[in-house]
Amino acid sequence: MVNDSEEYRYNRRTFLKTGAVGTSIAMAGCTGGGNTPGGEQVPTIQIKAPQFKNYVPITRELAKQWERGLGITTNLETLSWSTYLSDIYTGGEFEHIAQNTFGPSPDRIDPEFYLSLCQSENTLNISRYENSEYDEKYSELTTTYDDERRNELITELQNIWFEDLPRMSVFRPYMTTPVNTNLWDIPPTNTVGVHISASKSWFEATQQGGESTLIIGGEGQYQSPNPLAPSGNPQQFLFKLSYDTLRRVNLDGEFENWAVQEFNVRDDTTIDLYLREDMSFHDGEDVTAEDLKFTFDLLTENSFPKYDPHTASIDSTEIRDDGAVRVNLSQPDAQFLRSASVFLPVLPEHIWSGAAESDEPVTWDLAPEDHIGSGPMAVESVATDRVEFSTNEDHWAAPDYDGIIYIARGSLEALRADLEEENIHVTMTAPDPNRAAEMAEPDSIEVATSPGLSTGEWVFRMDQPPFDDIAMRKAIRHATDASKIVEVYMNGQADIPDGTVVHPQQRWGTDEHPSMAETFSRDKARSVLEEAGYGWDDDGQLYYPEE
Repeated sequence: MVNDSEEYRYNRRTFLKTGAVGTSIAMAGCTGGGNTPGGEQVPTIQIKAPQFKNYVPITRELAKQWERGLGITTNLETLSWSTYLSDIYTGGEFEHIAQNTFGPSPDRIDPEFYLSLCQSENTLNISRYENSEYDEKYSELTTTYDDERRNELITELQNIWFEDLPRMSVFRPYMTTPVNTNLWDIPPTNTVGVHISASKSWFEATQQGGESTLIIGGEGQYQSPNPLAPSGNPQQFLFKLSYDTLRRVNLDGEFENWAVQEFNVRDDTTIDLYLREDMSFHDGEDVTAEDLKFTFDLLTENSFPKYDPHTASIDSTEIRDDGAVRVNLSQPDAQFLRSASVFLPVLPEHIWSGAAESDEPVTWDLAPEDHIGSGPMAVESVATDRVEFSTNEDHWAAPDYDGIIYIARGSLEALRADLEEENIHVTMTAPDPNRAAEMAEPDSIEVATSPGLSTGEWVFRMDQPPFDDIAMRKAIRHATDASKIVEVYMNGQADIPDGTVVHPQQRWGTDEHPSMAETFSRDKARSVLEEAGYGWDDDGQLYYPEE
């Protein structure tokens, strides 16, 4: 269950006192013994990792652990983030193991997104995992609205994942957000993966030191004049300040109706949406059912990669006589009322009709003065490194301060300096735990921490040797010292899962599997391989079973 106690709010002292204490490593005897080599030597394991946060040194440490525990050799190739995405997700170019991470997002609170990563037809299934039973259960999950049945299915999928291990989740980093608590109190959103990064937390922030404008710093620039186009988190975050979404996640971590005051599920594929009354856009135009229908039509009739997964099940829309916007789904879609509803904005038709009429709506340029939504914050000015908002005082959830300024900086060092000088009050970029501790050295800065949805996982290429063999994947799991990774490289600021994608502190799934910390045993890793027929030469190098 989610821990919503004070220790997950602002705990600078814990952060600073948790040292980089390594766990002792008992060297396993990998100098022969066991089975006599029968097949060919297991080749050098090729590993790819992105140059992101501290994941390269973590992957290097894991490679050493696997070499010691299994008697293999490894080669680590590090790539820039853009090259990594192109190689791994577009080209599918990795031979054996790819380090991977997904960031937190409100649409990922429900584990359905992460469980989709092993669905055979998902383009994000980079492991090439195929299991018809898994596919059938996942398909049922996507069309099941009942929470009790959903949890049963999530547990069953988690069990399959644990046994087959196509991807191995080693740790789930805490969300770490440096905040100047002398100036602002930002209440947490109490659910795994959100904390103070949810828009409701920003809207509920209160002044502590006389500041009337909340200044947020981040590394990401405002990348495109079209806020629907990019996939970058900074711009998506800013977009949600000024545009009302259908629902939001409240401070208790529950979905609450927002722009839509009522969802009436007529049947599994027919849902009527009733807009909140008396809503208006920042230019004074009323928000109408026509605007909501237009939004659905624009997003479904054109491709917007960030939104396509959330609108794929929408077949058609219509406006009913009672003012409802009826959404007709091509099939039951449980996530329409969950992730899709917190992700989809209400767009003003009188502005965005220009996108609908353009040849490529996804690249349509929105003029700065046309950044008009209906949300609690109204855009005042837009530049690549600075976006200014003023509070929309007519909004039912208007913040009790004057506005927000987002400032883009080129590095974490620049953000750290700005925090110390009070040029910014909080960071949107979540630094790794060690860097966060450094940023919290001034007395005025504390680190807001909470369980996070980000993943630290290593993906196996399952359609070719050696990881087409479950024995190799399980041996890797037993040879992985997750506790050392968390203590040394994450400063203790991460949860250790059971190797699957279901977060150990979420209310979904089962907690019956041993964690990655509990499965660590080099003796067990070697016995798994021995039982499968693998052997070692006199130098301790691993060989395949005899054919």
